[in-house]
Amino acid sequence: MINALCTKFDLKHVQKAERLVRKTKATSRKNMQLVAKALLELNITPT
Repeated sequence: MINALCTKFDLKHVQKAERLVRKTKATSRKNMQLVAKALLELNITPT
């Protein structure tokens, strides 16, 4: 069900989120783990 929503539009939002996460260094390690987990659940490999 979630995979059906994985369009290019969603991928752009994921990439935007990753950039925001990289900017926040205070909790970057924790956030990157959350992003990585979300990417795994959505079956998206970051480019």
